[in-house]
Amino acid sequence: MPVPTHREDCECKMWSTNCPDCGKGVYYFTCSCGSKVFFELNTPPWNPHKDRCIPYLVRYLIEIENISETRVRRIVEEYSNTSGIPIPPEIHRRLITMENKGRGGLIVSEIKPNDKECITIGEIVSINVQVNFFKRLNYVDNKMGRALLGRIVKESYVEITIREYPEGDTRHCLQYTFFITLKAFEQSKLGPHSRALAVLNSYTTPDRQKIWLADDLKKAS
Repeated sequence: MPVPTHREDCECKMWSTNCPDCGKGVYYFTCSCGSKVFFELNTPPWNPHKDRCIPYLVRYLIEIENISETRVRRIVEEYSNTSGIPIPPEIHRRLITMENKGRGGLIVSEIKPNDKECITIGEIVSINVQVNFFKRLNYVDNKMGRALLGRIVKESYVEITIREYPEGDTRHCLQYTFFITLKAFEQSKLGPHSRALAVLNSYTTPDRQKIWLADDLKKAS
């Protein structure tokens, strides 16, 4: 809404409440000139709550801007990436459900390595048996490069992608791409389209690149 011009006799009020969109504790400011704003602080710099409220953004895009359901998720994800504000899981699921109802089909989210152990169960959709970590991670294949990359260049590795199965009517799948030793892969006796289980842990190179590694690959029941 436009910012009103405040008169000298403007009467301001502020009290603590909860955001009607996300439920977080905020301060509601109103004045006789027409301003109505949710703030995160009751003193400068105030911090307008709408700038950090993903549920508000979703409602604003749908109800005020009339953005189509197939575009809302992309806009919200772009805002989340640039602002560093995470999308609540329940909101993400809602956006995916909306998008699929709008256009149908399958949506796949590639999960990047993080510092937490992860268990993935799904279908093997890709296998690459020719992994060169030196080229992949931009290291020189020499004594120094081998020392820096450590155990991942001491034996052959296979790159595998597992796609988990859709979550209900959202048609949303999580996908993980990871590396496993050639020996462990051959021992698994699994191939494309096999139902597999893997426990993934993040491996970080000296220049902070991250990849998923798995010690073994098992057939999932």
